[in-house]
Amino acid sequence: MEKVKKEFAYMSRDSRFIVEVLGIVRDGFGSPVILMPIYPLGSLAGCTLTEKESVTAFRQILVGLMQLKDSDILHRDIKPGNILIRKRTSKTFQIVLADFGIAGKYTEQSDYFYGTAYYKAPEIFNESAEVVDDRSDVWSTGIIMLEKMYGLDKGKFPKPKSDSERAEWYARWQKEVRRKVEGIECESELGGLMKIILQSIFVDCGIGFDIVLNTRPRPDGSGSPGDSTAGGAFNGEASVPVP
Repeated sequence: MEKVKKEFAYMSRDSRFIVEVLGIVRDGFGSPVILMPIYPLGSLAGCTLTEKESVTAFRQILVGLMQLKDSDILHRDIKPGNILIRKRTSKTFQIVLADFGIAGKYTEQSDYFYGTAYYKAPEIFNESAEVVDDRSDVWSTGIIMLEKMYGLDKGKFPKPKSDSERAEWYARWQKEVRRKVEGIECESELGGLMKIILQSIFVDCGIGFDIVLNTRPRPDGSGSPGDSTAGGAFNGEASVPVP
């Protein structure tokens, strides 16, 4: 019951980007479960998105995660199946973050190997890592966007079956992610913006929410997260506003 109450508390946020919770009830076996609305549009898992929908989802996920960060909370399991689609029309695309089963406070100790393998940040695979912060959730979000916008063939990388295979598997997976990012070709402004962000996440170094949300390419197409020469594409005049 305490675990369910904890998850309920994490989800009880006044945010349109976090799944709504209606209460805690008992199922047919007497176990406590969290009552939530039905999202008939499903999740991002197995869902094909347009470029604009992908970038809109990226921004909304990050805003939701930033709101959690304001309460000192890490989600820890960002993946397509945990991003539910609240609304999808020709003009609007809205998502919400769900499944806070392994969420926790920044200062809270946790099993270092939490989350879902393909979407884990490098530090989650490192038992000696001392700091796991918002950059881990940004990494996971970046993997989702790379997968949705440019494709990632996870079938070539079956998940490791034992702890001894874990490090070698993840090294190969990271190499594939970086190869994919470095090979991105794009013609649109949105695509160029996402390329800069994804390169900064996966090729250069880990970055946090606030830097990503203030990223904008320079007129010549170059730029970097936090570049203040042209303002913030996600915070101002971007063509992907939060609905």
